[in-house]
Amino acid sequence: MSNLYLVGYDASDGGNRALEFAIASAKATGGTIKLVHVLEWSPYSFLTAEELDERHKRRTEELTRAEAVVAPAMDKLHTAGVDAESIVRYGHVAETICAVAE
Repeated sequence: MSNLYLVGYDASDGGNRALEFAIASAKATGGTIKLVHVLEWSPYSFLTAEELDERHKRRTEELTRAEAVVAPAMDKLHTAGVDAESIVRYGHVAETICAVAE
């Protein structure tokens, strides 16, 4: 069984350092990486039809921006020869990363 490294990634300096560490660790152990990007999103229960349409539009735009963050990191992982998967989720950052880890 190979090691699995979970990296919370947001393209910040800290996120990039975590990614570099995970790459080095995965290469040294033959491990794999799950790259997790979380979009903070809280549910609203009472919205008008117009607000729901606007919310859907914003959500689509956020997913497009998330792909722009994740794609270069995934390219870096593949170039490094590391087996990796990206996960983009909505929610509270810490809670979502913990849920993915479980």
